[in-house]
Amino acid sequence: MKLWIYVARRLALTIPVLLGVTIITFYLSYGMGDPLAAYVTERTTDEQYEMLAEKHGINEPIYVQYFTYLKSVITFDWGYSEVLNEDVSDALRYRFAATLELSILAFIFAVATAIPLGIFSSIRQNRWEDHSIRLFALAGSAIPIFWFALVLQYFFAVTLDVYFPELNWPITSRFDEVLWEIKDPIDMNTNFLLFDAIAAGSWIHFKDALKHMILPATVLAYSSMATIIRLMRGNMLDVLGQDYIRTAKSKGLSESQITYKHGAPNAMIPTVTLLGMGFAGLINGSVLTETIFTWPGLGAWAITATVGFSLGVGISLKVFDWLSSDIDEWEEIKKGNMGVSLIFVSLIIMVGLLVYKVI
Repeated sequence: MKLWIYVARRLALTIPVLLGVTIITFYLSYGMGDPLAAYVTERTTDEQYEMLAEKHGINEPIYVQYFTYLKSVITFDWGYSEVLNEDVSDALRYRFAATLELSILAFIFAVATAIPLGIFSSIRQNRWEDHSIRLFALAGSAIPIFWFALVLQYFFAVTLDVYFPELNWPITSRFDEVLWEIKDPIDMNTNFLLFDAIAAGSWIHFKDALKHMILPATVLAYSSMATIIRLMRGNMLDVLGQDYIRTAKSKGLSESQITYKHGAPNAMIPTVTLLGMGFAGLINGSVLTETIFTWPGLGAWAITATVGFSLGVGISLKVFDWLSSDIDEWEEIKKGNMGVSLIFVSLIIMVGLLVYKVI
């Protein structure tokens, strides 16, 4: 089978999957209550409510609403947010750029650091250097991201500030608002601050953006570094035990030639194949990192939305309990009542997120 035929078939199979996802998300949003609740207040009249319903197409049949929703998704016309007071597409574009830029920097830092450490650890096997690097990698796998982030914040904001107050190292936000918006504003055309600073030819803005990224990028990269170090070390040890490496040694090649010319390139093959999944893991890990460092990305946005939704569900559950004192929730769950089951699961999520926020 030709490659392009295989790729075309795989892409064709994604179409029904994507349609299924849109149907599920539309159904969930349609069944979560009044979609105009965010626009309605106590002073909203019936005429104003009807105007809002007509404007947003709520009065249309459900299949017409679905196709309108599908068209909006495809054309990136995602409406206007009354909470953010801006277009959803613009808000998403800015936050996506913030998350992607942070993830790319963390990925570059993790790969550029972990691969040399893994190679060095393998050639110094069972020596103190190897044990130190392995301990460093083990700590990266075991330490929770949020704890490591809080430790770095405390060190740079409290401890380091006492001895080196001139550093004034930022521990929150994405940039210095006074510099970027008031003192010396520049155009943020791409929303990738490093690229925008380079395009404007401003070293001050580039340094400020990079300085704000270092701590969250380090936290985000640490767990990936641990995985890459251990993987690279194991691959190098396997390669260094191969027959062609022993042949190279018997021919009198130097240790550096054997390691970096013959060993490392072959050991990197399985490592590189997993870097794609590692990058996806960085984006997933951005949820906690962005929340702690007040980074305006998709991760922090997701936490805000989830906490708000879960709190609303919790309040709804309490009201539901008051209004339905004659209903045994556990019995309804056993009977397979999906409504009560979903509310119960949402309550668990709410409690977990609120505990996390308190911590």
